[in-house]
Parts: sequence; C-alpha cells; structure tokens
Amino acid sequence: MRRLASTTLIGACAVGLLLAACGSDDGGGGNGGNGAAGGAAGSAGDGGSAGNAAGNGGDAGTGAVGGAAGNGGAAGNAGAGGTGGGSGVELPRASRSSTVALTSDDATVVMANQDCGGISIFDTASNTLRASVPTGAEPSSVVIHPNDTSVFVANRADATVVRVDGIDGSSPTAATPVDVGSEPTGLALSPSGKLLFVAEHAEGSVAVIDTTTMTVVDRITDVDTPFALAVTNDLDGDDDDELLVVPEFFGESIGVEGTDASRQGRVRFFNVSDRAASGQDVVFQPVDSGFEPKSTPGAGTAMTSPNQLSSVNVQGDKLYITSTSVSPAGPPTSNGNVQPVIYAANISDRTVDTNHTVNLARAVKTDAGSNPVLFLADIVDVDFIAPDVAYVASRGADVIQRVGFGPAVTVGHPNGVRQMDVLPAPATGPGGCKNPTGIVAGHASPKAWVNCWVSRSLGVMDFTTQTLAATVKSCDLPTNPNEQQVEAGKRFFFTGRARWSDNAWSSCASCHPGGLSDNVVWRFAAGPRKSISLAGSYSHSPGGVQKQRIFNHTAVFDEMHDFNRNTVGIQGGAGAIQEPDTGAGATDCTGALKPVDLGDGVKGVNGKPAKEFQDAPENCGTDDFDAIEAWAQQLRPPAGRKLLDAQAVARGATLFGEFIEGTNSNGGCVSCHGGKGWTVSRRFYTPSTATNTALGTSIFTAPPAWPSTWTDHSGDAQLSVQNASSDLVADAQAPNQVACVIRKVGTFGVPGDANATAELEVRANGTTRAQGAGGYNIPALYGLSLGAPFLHHGGAKNLEELFTGTTWEAHYRAVNAAFLTGSNAAQDREDLIQFLLSIDASTAEQPIPFGFEGCPTAFQ
Repeated sequence: MRRLASTTLIGACAVGLLLAACGSDDGGGGNGGNGAAGGAAGSAGDGGSAGNAAGNGGDAGTGAVGGAAGNGGAAGNAGAGGTGGGSGVELPRASRSSTVALTSDDATVVMANQDCGGISIFDTASNTLRASVPTGAEPSSVVIHPNDTSVFVANRADATVVRVDGIDGSSPTAATPVDVGSEPTGLALSPSGKLLFVAEHAEGSVAVIDTTTMTVVDRITDVDTPFALAVTNDLDGDDDDELLVVPEFFGESIGVEGTDASRQGRVRFFNVSDRAASGQDVVFQPVDSGFEPKSTPGAGTAMTSPNQLSSVNVQGDKLYITSTSVSPAGPPTSNGNVQPVIYAANISDRTVDTNHTVNLARAVKTDAGSNPVLFLADIVDVDFIAPDVAYVASRGADVIQRVGFGPAVTVGHPNGVRQMDVLPAPATGPGGCKNPTGIVAGHASPKAWVNCWVSRSLGVMDFTTQTLAATVKSCDLPTNPNEQQVEAGKRFFFTGRARWSDNAWSSCASCHPGGLSDNVVWRFAAGPRKSISLAGSYSHSPGGVQKQRIFNHTAVFDEMHDFNRNTVGIQGGAGAIQEPDTGAGATDCTGALKPVDLGDGVKGVNGKPAKEFQDAPENCGTDDFDAIEAWAQQLRPPAGRKLLDAQAVARGATLFGEFIEGTNSNGGCVSCHGGKGWTVSRRFYTPSTATNTALGTSIFTAPPAWPSTWTDHSGDAQLSVQNASSDLVADAQAPNQVACVIRKVGTFGVPGDANATAELEVRANGTTRAQGAGGYNIPALYGLSLGAPFLHHGGAKNLEELFTGTTWEAHYRAVNAAFLTGSNAAQDREDLIQFLLSIDASTAEQPIPFGFEGCPTAFQ
C-alpha cells in the first residue's frame, strides 16, 4: 500500500532527512519539529545500505515569534552509499512544475528567465542575485535536485533540458543540453532525484530522463497536451511507490461545442517505477460559476468548464489544479466568459473533491471585505505553506491570493488582508511585480518567491505582513525602442488591469494562452468561433517581408486594433481607443473618457478604420494596440513535432502539394494553404478611410482556375457582406468581409443535416443565423498539434476525423475529387497528417499554384 505524506505533514509540518520547523503566515513561527529517523537509502548501487542515523533536530521556527528548536533524534551511523548510488537524500515535498524553485533549506531560489534565455540564482538571506546562467531559448520550468546544488531547466523554444550544477556557489555551470520533444513546458523529479519527467506539450508525451546519465530512457505517450507535472512523495525513500501526475492542458470536448458545459478536464496517473498507467483518471466536470452573466439577466448562473489546466500541486492525498475555466455560450460579457477555478481531487480513490473545488472569482466577490476586488484573471500557479493554506498566482491580475482549504474554502488572511496586489512597487527593489507566472513557498520560512515575468524580477512575499516585501532584478529590460514596444505589447496582452478588463476578470491571454488558442468554440457576434492562435496572424518564414493574414474566421477584421472591441465588449474594459466623454474634442483629453464606437471591423464606403480612430488627436487614443501588434508580429509559432517518421513527413509534403490532373494524386492543399504563413489569406492594402471606401466599390472577380463552388463573392465589392445567394436567411449576411480570402469548401454547419446546422450556426444572441454559409477565411497551419478541435465550430475533433469519411470530404477534396481514395488511402492520410504536425516557422513553404491567388498584389 502506498504511504502518503498527509499524516506526516499534519503531525510535523515539514519532514525529510532533516526535519525543519514549519513556518506559518499568522505572525508567529511554528515550533521546531522533532528529529526524524534517518531515511533509508536504497540497496547497493542505488544508494548503499540503509542508514540508521537519526535526523538532526529541527531548526527553530521563524516569524515574529520563533518556535522552540526541535529535539534531535537518537544517534546512529548512516549507511554508506553504494558505488554509483544515490546520495541518500530525497526531496522534502512533492516535486512539481513551476517557473521558480527553492532549495530545501530555503537558502537559494532559481528562476526561469523566459525572455533572457537562462536562469537567475538568488540568495534569499540577502535578496541578491548570486549568478545568471544561459541555458537556452525560452526556459519554461525549473526543478531543484534533492542535493540542493543542481537544477534542471526546460527550454521550450530549443526543446532541450539542461542541468546546471553548483547553484550553491558563485560560478554554476551548465551541462550539455539534452534533446527532448517539442515545446517542453513542465518538469518534475522523483523524490530521490533519480528520474526527471518532462512535459512535451506539443509532442503529446512525457519524456523520462535518467539524471545520472542525462539521457532519455523512456517516454509516456498515453497523454494529450501535457503542460505541468507533479510527482507524489510519501517520504519513505522509495521512488517506486510514487505516482507521476499529468493533467492535460486543454479540456476534452464533450456535448455541443459553444455551450457552457462543453469541456471536461482529465488528469492521468503513471507509476514512477515502470511508467505504466496507474488506475483510473480523475475527470473534472463543469461546475456552477456562481455568476449570472451580465448579458443575460434573469437567466440564472452559468456553468463553467475546465480548460487550461496550467499547474498541479500535491498535498498528501490531495491534488490541486489551477485552471482558466470557460463559459462560451454567450453573449460574451466580462463576468460570464472565463473563471479562475481551482479543481481538487483525492489521489487514492480518484474522486473529485467538490468541497474544495472553488471558483476564486466567486470567492473573492463574496469574501473580499472592504478591499478592492480583483477577479484573478489567469491563475497559473499555486503553492502551499501548510496542507490547507495555499497561495495562488494570478498572472492577469498581478495578485497573490491566499486561499484556505479548511472545512470551507476561504480567501484572504485573518489579519484583514484579502488580496496581495503585487503591482505597486515595494520599499526595496526596481519596481512592482508584473504578470507573476510562478510561486514557491518556503519550507520553513513564512515567505514565498514569485517569478515576475514581465518585470524581469523576483518578487519576495512576506506572509507575516501579507505584502510584497521586495523585488530583485533577474535580467535586464530592453533599452532598444523597438524591443521596448514589444515588451509593452506583451504587458498589454497579458494583463487584465486598468483599461484592459473589468477589475481583472480576464486578459487577451485568457482565450489565447501564450498568444495561441484555448481551443474553445465561443459563440460570438458572427457565430460559433474557435479561438484563433495569434501565431498565424503573421508569416514567420525567414527572409522577405512579413505578411499579415486577414483576421477572424469570416475575414471581418483587418487590423489588430479592431480587437479593441473585444477589450470593451467582452472583457469589460475601457479599451485603448477612447474619446472625451463630453464630446469636447482633444482639449478635453484630461477629463473623463469613454470607448470609441468603432462600428464594424472591415470598413466599407466612408468607414474609418480602428487605427485611424486611434491616431486621431481628438480621440485621446494611446498607441497600445501598436505595441500589441509589434508583440504579435514576433510571436514564435509552436514548434512542429520532432518525433515523427521523416519519410512519412516527406511523403505527406508531396501529397500536400499542387494537384496536376493526370500527373499526380496530390491533394492540392497548397492551393489554399500555400505561400507565406501557410495561407493565401493576405491583407493587400493599408486600411484608411480613402482606401476602404475605394475597396467598397472595387469589384472582386474570382480567378478562372477556381472551382465555381469556391466563392459566392465573385462580382461583389472587395469589401462586402456575405452574398445573399449564400444563405436564404437574410440576417446571416453582415458584417463586411474581405471577399478575396473567403473559400467555400463545405465546412458550414453539419453537412447533410439542416436541423443540426440550424442549431449550431447561430450568433451570440442564440437566435440569429451565423455568417459563414458563403465560406471562411483560410487559416494558417502553424501549431496544429496544439490546435484540436478543428474548423471554426470545432466540428472535427482531431486531424484523423477531419480527413476521414464523408462529413468533411468537400473540404479535403476541394481540389482533387479523388484525394485519399483507393488502396493507399490510409497510408496517404497518415503521411499527410504527419506532415501537417511537422509544420512550424522553419518548414519550407510551398508556393501558391499559378492562378489560385485570389487577392490583388496591392491596392492603393
């Protein structure tokens, strides 16, 4: 039977080979713990014969009133380690993924510097930066070995793991990187430190690394989009009875897409000993959000579904998972879109702990006292100072939230501090803590350390005062003006503060984690629409001029600035494009402001585009969306899968290519997905009142090479509503679209089922017909391994479903009517899918075949 740490934690607060005092956050230090018996080492070769020494006494408690030092245990001699064996030490608590980690003596903090390509190592006694070590591009997770001298770093962009030794000194060194699968995002260690587990997010697997040889010795593939990991720790010195805990980042599709109960969250378990699946999964179901959406008064509270399971923490038999849960039924509104839910479960019987599963937005609204309420957008990490006291990092709100998991869930501290706002600058340090991405609590010290991502600093939390006590610079902020603009854009995209949402309910990143997609189908004003990754908004191939795709599924936005409508209408913010509330003009910009009514996205005759509104002095605009655009332009698309069959990928690339009747059996996918950015969608003009007015009368004519079924827009203006012939329902036509990027290839509704189509293809109000029967804007193909479900309405659950059977055959046979038929169809399908999963910014793009480019080269 597995022994869990819960009883030990309750009895002694913190345990290990050396038992330390458990710090508290109520102003008084805990008493020192009694010495524990010496831990048993492994058998010879794995750690030597068993030790028989008792542990030393625990340190005195820390805090305003220190506790008494613990008594040492009885003396004895430790067993010698075997040759090549372990150190005889183990981690004092369950290992988990985070962007910040702490040694067991609370002396050293290691922080991942995502934007600086390395780690920073800090001395906690002096709050100083001890060393910086380059490790690779986009370090995403750090875990410290039980020897307290080595740290492991996952580098997301490089797809490597690096071991850094000597972190207790002034000159740590990085070892040779170990190659792992695509987009490693999370790390966790077995208690002895012998095995390192790596979440290969885009690969859809978990790598297992032997930390002695630093080689990949195994890989777990029965998991989808792992992001964060944890390993249980019953503190018995034996790795083999522990479990690897793997939440899947995206919720699984259930029920009808675009509804509030359309996702469930899954957590998988694997034996550390043999990596086999262990027992049943934990499955989290939708919960009552506790909020009646402002857009549907009187309709009752909305359900919210698990999604973006971003971190996991094990406390004895309990696990706690942070999420950004979703209510996509609409109409979209600030309090009814996303919710910061912590899901709790029991490991032993795999049941959901409904008593401790909590929507923190609901909790802080109910229990916020007199302090301002920030609704905790994008909770991304959680750590515990006691088995029932947690601290949660909200990246979008710049808040560290105390949560009590007693008989009832509570928020805030007994001293009256309800939330710790870490944005204001503390007394010591370079400034406040912007966008915290990770938190690690002290083992004995009543403190925590926070990765302040956008600030590029370490935050030091003092739990006795419930404040951000200090920040320490981790790496330099940019000084180049262009890089500074990108940094500003990143901040605006990832924050829910100030003008960006209603009291930090959400940020742009709430639906676009990392700038990508949450893969949720939202019921928007134009119809059901799956979130689109911003990585496909611009081309990313080396060399040449970067191309911008027309935005949204039906090509109704043509500028990044158009999304100010989302900031105002969906997130509840004031927006970055404003005008004087009195209408007095530019001279009144210091007074009250209100959002500008931007009207439709793509402007027709006499329409003023959003950036033109922004830049007009009388509108008191900022250049914030210029900065968001600059950030989005350099956003790295996810890497393609690395662990594919190279020959299958090559065959798939050929099948993707141009179809020449009588010459090859290719699919001709390149006819729509060719050119820069893997899409023919292209903004061929610079929006302005004059240009858009001209495009509102300039006629689009479909090229002769196009099949006649591909567009209903031929003969319409370049900027026009959906053609009336596309749908007999008149209210389906608006708003304006960019005609030349639309393709009609059988993806509207449910082909062959008019009733199901009528139920699915409705707008946010739940009754009006959706736009789309006339076709959709061609998407880019970056990051498909992280993109399921597919199509605008999520109708294809995976790529196999998209290319199999008759439901979507009009799509995959849009060019070659015989594609994926015949005796070799199954192999061709698999080859094509492997190629699609390999596509990233480094993949050689295929040119658009002659005659298939539908848009003008340019338009003045």
